[in-house]
Amino acid sequence: QTMGVLVPESAEKHVLVPGREIGDSWTNPDGFIDRSWTKFSGSPGGIGYDKEFDYDGLISLDVEARMYAKSSSCYIRMPFVFNDDISNFKSLTLNARYDDGFVAYLNSVEVVRRNVGNRFSWNSAAVAGHPDSEAIWFEEIDISSSLRLLRQGTNLLAIHGMNLSAADS
Repeated sequence: QTMGVLVPESAEKHVLVPGREIGDSWTNPDGFIDRSWTKFSGSPGGIGYDKEFDYDGLISLDVEARMYAKSSSCYIRMPFVFNDDISNFKSLTLNARYDDGFVAYLNSVEVVRRNVGNRFSWNSAAVAGHPDSEAIWFEEIDISSSLRLLRQGTNLLAIHGMNLSAADS
């Protein structure tokens, strides 16, 4: 049984605060062009902003100027390469820090959501808050049922992150 990290916290990320509907193709590892998106990598690796300084030590890409009082949503694409035999894996876990909600996709297929309603769009907000005292820690989410989505070569973990409101701190 192989153990390891497929997408480290410091992995390259491609980030967009959407200003309009762009469809779902951004969650696809193939064919979507994200050249105009902000790209960064390195530690600590978090994306967001904090007007109260609770998360400053976790944020590498500050999106306050793009999001605060403008948008409650942010799109994140994290391409990664998988060259192992899927039969070597028994489980798959997504470790996520979030404030306030998100939807995660693996190769265009939704694998988990937190604090997001049944229907959502490019400018949706989370339907519930995630307390700061919990948001600073990883939540270990079992997504083993999604192991079958991994493929040889390039894969994509995509996240639609959501604040409780556009004016959330």
